[in-house]
Amino acid sequence: MPNSFSSSCVAAIVVTYFPREDLLRRVLGGLSAQVDQLYVIDNTPRVLPAVTEAAAVANPSWLSASWLDQFGTASWPTQFYPQGKNLGIATAQNIGIAKALANGCTDFLFFDQDSAPPDQLCQHLFTAREQLEAAGTQVGMIGPIIVDEKTGEHSPIIQSGKYWVKGVSYDTFPDEPISTEYIISSGSLISAQAIKIVGPMLDCLFIDWVDVEWGLRAQKFGMRNFVLPTCIMKHSIGDDYVRVGKKVINTHSDVRNFFIVRNASYLVFHESFKLAWKITVFAKLPLYILFFTASAHGPKWRAFKNLMRAFCDGLLAIMGPAPAYLFSKK
Repeated sequence: MPNSFSSSCVAAIVVTYFPREDLLRRVLGGLSAQVDQLYVIDNTPRVLPAVTEAAAVANPSWLSASWLDQFGTASWPTQFYPQGKNLGIATAQNIGIAKALANGCTDFLFFDQDSAPPDQLCQHLFTAREQLEAAGTQVGMIGPIIVDEKTGEHSPIIQSGKYWVKGVSYDTFPDEPISTEYIISSGSLISAQAIKIVGPMLDCLFIDWVDVEWGLRAQKFGMRNFVLPTCIMKHSIGDDYVRVGKKVINTHSDVRNFFIVRNASYLVFHESFKLAWKITVFAKLPLYILFFTASAHGPKWRAFKNLMRAFCDGLLAIMGPAPAYLFSKK
C-alpha cells in the first residue's frame, strides 16, 4: 500500500479533457507512489464535434487518443474510464467516487490534468486532517496552497463575514491549517464519510463553482474546510491572465465564462449559499458580465448576449451542458 495509513484506501480521481500527454504523465507519476488506486475519468469526446476542433488541432495526438488508452497497462495501476463525451467535471468526479467506493476506497484525492502534486501531499493532508479531527473538528475538504504556474501567485484564502466574502492574502503563512470557505478541487482530500454525509458533487453545474458549492454545503453539515500552508502545489488556473493595478485576474474562454455566470446566478438562490455568499456573488455578477464581455475572444456583442442568457438560465435553473446557442454565430 503506497500510503502509510493502514486502515485507509486512498483513490486519486483525475478528470481529463483533451489533456497534454506530458502534463498527464506528470500528475499520474506524482501520485502513483502516494495513493492506492488511480482513476482517470476522461471527458474527451471520441467523435469530435465542431466546438472541439480547435483543441484537437492544438493537440493532434487526441485524434487517435491511443496513448491514453495504454495507461491502464503502463507502469502506474491506472484505471482509465473514457466517457466518449464531455459530461462535465462534477459528473466525472461523481463517476470516479462511485467506482472508488465500489473498490473499497475510504478517501479521495481530486485532480485536474494540469496540476503538479508535490511529494508526500497525501501524507501531509492526512496528518493535518487527523490532528484536526482529534481536536474535535469535522473536516469537509482539505488541500494545499495553490500557486498558479503562469503567474506565480498564491490563490487567496477565501473567508466570509456576516455579509461579505473576501480573499485573504498572507505575506507569511502560518504552519497550522487555515480555515477557508472552500478550496480548489484539484489537490483536495475528501473522505468517503464526508461524501456520505454531504452528498456528491452537484451534477447540474457541469463545470465551475462545483468545489465552491460542495465546500459551502459541507459547512451546512457542521464541517469546516482547510488549506495546509506547509503544502504548496503548482496548478494552472485559467487560460491566461491580465493585471489590473496590483491585482492579477485569471481569464478563461468565452464558453467557460458562460458557466461562471450561469452557475453563479443559479447558486445565489441555492440552499448551499449562506447570506454572505448570496450578497457577494449577486453584487459581483454585473462585474463578471462586464469584464467577460470586455475580454471576450469573439465579438463583444455576441459575448454580452450569451452572458445575459447565462444569467437568465441560472435564474431559471436551466442547467447542464453548454446550450447549442452558445456556439451559434448569430
